[in-house]
Amino acid sequence: MIRGIVDTADGPSKGLSLSRKISRLCVRLRDSEWRHYGMLLLLGKLSSVCLLLLGVAVLYPELTGFKALAADAVDVKGTDIVNPLNTMWTLVAAFGQRGRSPARLCRRRILWT
Repeated sequence: MIRGIVDTADGPSKGLSLSRKISRLCVRLRDSEWRHYGMLLLLGKLSSVCLLLLGVAVLYPELTGFKALAADAVDVKGTDIVNPLNTMWTLVAAFGQRGRSPARLCRRRILWT
């Protein structure tokens, strides 16, 4: 059987439609046995994710931030801060102007009339 194809007495056909899937879900949610099965399924998935995160936290504590190492103190000069700030505000201004170009406004006016 190919995934997505259901074998019926009339031959292979497409799977259930969305409305039929929703109605089947509503029927199954009313049944206590299906609710119990669904809760067990969700509990199993949740416990596996928690176990995976716990394993990562134990084996690789640097990924989770539990282990922090400080770097040596470094003297900071004024040019170490000013040059990146100048670059940043120049880029912000350039991208801000991109949306307000006169050619773009003219094109909009032509297209709207």
